[in-house]
Amino acid sequence: MHSRLINVAEAAEQLGIASKTLYKWVESGQIPYVRIGRLIRFREADLEEWLEINLHGLRIEGARK
Repeated sequence: MHSRLINVAEAAEQLGIASKTLYKWVESGQIPYVRIGRLIRFREADLEEWLEINLHGLRIEGARK
């Protein structure tokens, strides 16, 4: 399965964070990324999986309190 590669600006927009924050997460190894030469890219599938793993306090309809 191939996943589309997106750049920092697109990934930051999808995550709702600043690009600067995303660069910090890359530097600290907090988020999966792909380096192609000097370029940083993100696989959309990796970001979706990372979000699922890192969701905290999400209230789901019908879930118990």
